[in-house]
Amino acid sequence: MPLKRLVSEQPSTIASAPMTAAQQVQTTESLEEAVRPSTRPSVRPSGSTPMRRTITRYAFEFFQDQIETLRGFSLDEKLRGEKGSMSEMVREALDAYIARRNHAARE
Repeated sequence: MPLKRLVSEQPSTIASAPMTAAQQVQTTESLEEAVRPSTRPSVRPSGSTPMRRTITRYAFEFFQDQIETLRGFSLDEKLRGEKGSMSEMVREALDAYIARRNHAARE
């Protein structure tokens, strides 16, 4: 990223205090905004835009063995350097269940 390098390199002829990291980031963002075009591109990316889904907290009752199994899966994933999100696992399982039910209802 040449802009960041340009901002962090100060000419040796200027006798000013060195910039803090926050000032460098702010200056870099200002330069990047100045370089960006002010209009949107006329060409849209191909394909449809993915639907944004909102995550909502909701309490459900689970069997203890289900929770213990999910915790084990989560730990295994984390040890492999992956996310290991139990919530994500449950959302994926629920999506699969909904898809299966919708498919069965159409038949």
